[in-house]
Amino acid sequence: MSTIDLDLVKHLAKLANLKISDEELQQYPEQLSESLEYVANLKEIDTSKVPDNFFTTKARNVMEDDEVCESDMISHDGYFVVKRIL
Repeated sequence: MSTIDLDLVKHLAKLANLKISDEELQQYPEQLSESLEYVANLKEIDTSKVPDNFFTTKARNVMEDDEVCESDMISHDGYFVVKRIL
């Protein structure tokens, strides 16, 4: 039983600004319904023992904190000095 009908596919195609042929339009309800069923199955997985900050890679943020270095600033009496453009 399909949870997505032709009208919904047409509506989604319109929202996404997609041109779908009549042949494709007939295939999408079943394909999209299968995708939604697959995602719904993921709800059955017990994730209660997985920490909220779990990562699959050892990636970490390598950015440094921003620091203001007033000696590097070009200023005059508290204002920035820039070149004239006119």
